[in-house]
Amino acid sequence: MFSIGDAIIYGTHGVCIISDVAEMKFVGDKMEYYVLCPVHDANSKIYAPTHNEAVNAKMRKVLTREEVDGLIEELSDSETGWISNDDVRRDFCEEVIRSGDRAELMKLIEMLYLKQKDLRSKKKHFHVADEKALREAESLLHDEFSYVLGISQSEVPGYIMSRLKKAE
Repeated sequence: MFSIGDAIIYGTHGVCIISDVAEMKFVGDKMEYYVLCPVHDANSKIYAPTHNEAVNAKMRKVLTREEVDGLIEELSDSETGWISNDDVRRDFCEEVIRSGDRAELMKLIEMLYLKQKDLRSKKKHFHVADEKALREAESLLHDEFSYVLGISQSEVPGYIMSRLKKAE
């Protein structure tokens, strides 16, 4: 169970702060809901039922700085191969993004970024679906990393690169 004030990741909505736990009636009976405030969208509120297992499975505490740095160090030790079949790659990208697994998101970003870089050097175009997956994965990861590290989302790639160079 989460508490008021906890910073969490909620599905693909990114970092949210639990601002309240309240009983509300939206449809049918009164239920207890977490009131989630997305960190990077001050005008939004999300209401998530507290006793719904599927909803709770989408909620994870944000990483610590040490965990972020550990993920980056693990990335320097991994190799991610390109998935050449478009349908398999699309399904893989969707599953990784849906899962929210940070290590897998980092590997996915690396795989897509390296392919994009390779295609640009050959003056070829990156698939639109791959570009979309790259943007979604980066958005999720950069949202959390920027919150944890206290930097802007635009500074996250530079932070990751500097940590990777230190790990070499």
